Amino acid sequence: MKSKTSPRKIHVIKVILIAIIIGLIGVNTSFLTNNTSILRSTAADPTVVWNITLTINGSSGASNAVFFGEATNASDNKDIYDMPAPPMPPQFPAIAAWFETPFPVPFNNLIYEYKHYPSNYTEWNLSILWLPAPGNTTSTSITINWDSSQLLKITNLTLFLYENNTILANMLTTNSYSYIVTPNEPLHRFQIISQNQPSNNNSSEQNQIPLPPLFIYFLVIFMVIIIVLVLLYTRRNKSRREFLNEVEEKKTPILRREEEKAEEVVVSAEGYDITPPDKGEVKIKKKKEKAPKEEKTAETKEKPKKSKEKTEKKEKPKETKKSKTVSNRKPSKSHKKHKR
Repeated sequence: MKSKTSPRKIHVIKVILIAIIIGLIGVNTSFLTNNTSILRSTAADPTVVWNITLTINGSSGASNAVFFGEATNASDNKDIYDMPAPPMPPQFPAIAAWFETPFPVPFNNLIYEYKHYPSNYTEWNLSILWLPAPGNTTSTSITINWDSSQLLKITNLTLFLYENNTILANMLTTNSYSYIVTPNEPLHRFQIISQNQPSNNNSSEQNQIPLPPLFIYFLVIFMVIIIVLVLLYTRRNKSRREFLNEVEEKKTPILRREEEKAEEVVVSAEGYDITPPDKGEVKIKKKKEKAPKEEKTAETKEKPKKSKEKTEKKEKPKETKKSKTVSNRKPSKSHKKHKR
């Protein structure tokens, strides 16, 4: 016979399927969200993974800007993204900024510098030169500004601003850094260092798959717990069935016979036969009437009486004949003497 699945088991299976579907939807939405953020940050060029604009402003009114980032088709050597820095401005005070490279002139100083993505370690050498007005001997405050929202929110990305091997700012959590410059030391050299975890994919041109959000892990844990509970429940039912089967097998033949006899017992009460049926239903059958049998027996009893009466009638005439014969006989001598 086919075993019917219980409603409780069906409900548990439905819950597991719903949890799996929700988990898959969460993974897909997280992946699509990260991909759309990549395209949104680099709408002009989809090969650019992330980029930042550094705006440099001085308290004297001078300003400048440089650009850097990472792209999948960029290289650590000279490539299409490299753009030489313009010459020094003729007006003073002024600020000059560039990225230093080992490339030949004019690509040794770049205003645009993109590195290859992904890479474990990337470094940009930023140089900022303050050109004061003639005769100015006072110090000036310079502020470097950037928009951290332009960065791709990848959990394995770090980006720090260094000077002389000292961390000045975390560029993912802050948006600016200020320092004081003097006419005696107008040039400052900074290092911007980015670190990424290595990609699992052998192809270096493919973007790294982003990590799933935290709620996916909770869903996975929840699914594992449900599966364990279902397995325990089924195992418990199986062991229970096995135990019941063993108990039935251990029953002695005498008990089985007694059970069979008990099922076949017929209880009679007030003209009704109550027989225990096979499936627990009580069937009440009315007794067959025995009156016709009694009538037959009465008739059979009456018949011998009639036969006896006939025989008696037949025998009576014989007796009369005998009595006549006896009366016709002569009395004996003894009888005469007795009369005397």
